[in-house]
Amino acid sequence: LSSNNTSIERKLLIKLSMVPMPNVTKFLLFFIKYFTAVLTTNLMTFFLYGIFYFLMSMCFYLKLYMFISASLTMVTAVLYLKKYR
Repeated sequence: LSSNNTSIERKLLIKLSMVPMPNVTKFLLFFIKYFTAVLTTNLMTFFLYGIFYFLMSMCFYLKLYMFISASLTMVTAVLYLKKYR
């Protein structure tokens, strides 16, 4: 289970660094897709990912996209390692 969660986390972090600028429809579809996946996987991972996706889509307009995605990715990785080690 632990190694499975780690690989999921890694995939999400990779995805997180390539998140495109979403429109509202894509954003809603994203939430439907990932929050249904919550039922079978680690709740907190998807919850954080969803929030980060939302924040980054907002911050894109402020030209802080890269800074915030990098910061949140690092913060997530640190919290994840603290929790599971």
